[in-house]
Amino acid sequence: MLAASLSHVTKTYGTGALAVAAADDASLDIVANRFTVMSGPSGSGKTTLLNLLGGIDRPMRG
Repeated sequence: MLAASLSHVTKTYGTGALAVAAADDASLDIVANRFTVMSGPSGSGKTTLLNLLGGIDRPMRG
């Protein structure tokens, strides 16, 4: 059973030539009663995915 899920989400900050994709076609499934880890280098989109999952940010797509 899934506790939370994101499917093919894209979040971009800025516009035009200055636009930066913090998450580009990202998907995430969090299974209930399981330990989930997200790791990656600084700037890889971890916080952006959590903000999308928590409803703090809205995706541009997905």
